[in-house]
Amino acid sequence: MPLSGATVESGCLHFIPGSHLSEVIPHQPIGGDPRVHGLEAIDVDASKAVAISLEEGSVTVHHNRTLHYAGPNSTQQQRRAYIMMCGKPAAPRQTPRQFPWKEVQSTERSKRAERARNQGENK
Repeated sequence: MPLSGATVESGCLHFIPGSHLSEVIPHQPIGGDPRVHGLEAIDVDASKAVAISLEEGSVTVHHNRTLHYAGPNSTQQQRRAYIMMCGKPAAPRQTPRQFPWKEVQSTERSKRAERARNQGENK
């Protein structure tokens, strides 16, 4: 939910319709930099993306596997949004999925998470 209007100029979300129906595609840290928290999908045809402008307080609801991105903010106004994620518990899989792009990330956030996991194991 944008806390101020989200336009193409201010970096509204762009979605690739139907992308949630595909398997998870490879990702990498933005620009290939493992210190960056954000991810980018590899080899995606962004020409299929649809920009969704929203008024302040409007919402978009989409599947968590829908490919999406926010464009650059070329305005003087800050881009702020309230983001909420929800879903049902994951169903067990016969073969676990692998996300190698997560293994190469070395962000401050991932380091904090690793320290928290290690502290929990040492109790």
